[in-house]
Amino acid sequence: MIISRFAMSPKCVRIIKGKFFLNDSGFTIENKRKDILSTKYLNSILLNIQDVIYSCSKGAAQKNINFEDFNSLEIPLPPLKIQEEIVKELEIYESKIEKSKTDIEIYTLKIQDRINKIWGE
Repeated sequence: MIISRFAMSPKCVRIIKGKFFLNDSGFTIENKRKDILSTKYLNSILLNIQDVIYSCSKGAAQKNINFEDFNSLEIPLPPLKIQEEIVKELEIYESKIEKSKTDIEIYTLKIQDRINKIWGE
């Protein structure tokens, strides 16, 4: 999990898989308490509260994270079993969103093809 540190944008949270190099424009989050916190749950929460994280930034021209505000954020911590159930539910929603995106792309192409036929292309 990487969170922007300098020159933040509203999309300030990313999950990176594999090895990577990180300069000082971001910072990482690592789950060190897997006995009470599911990493997938943590990732899901952080990805879906980007607006809250972005609101922890300060600055006029370029927003930078204010660690005091960020560190004061509290994430609800239900029992591990409940966290896992929440993650499963969210994965179903994410799958439906991805299918919907594919459907939108397909129908957008159909519209373009139909319009092109009208114009004789």
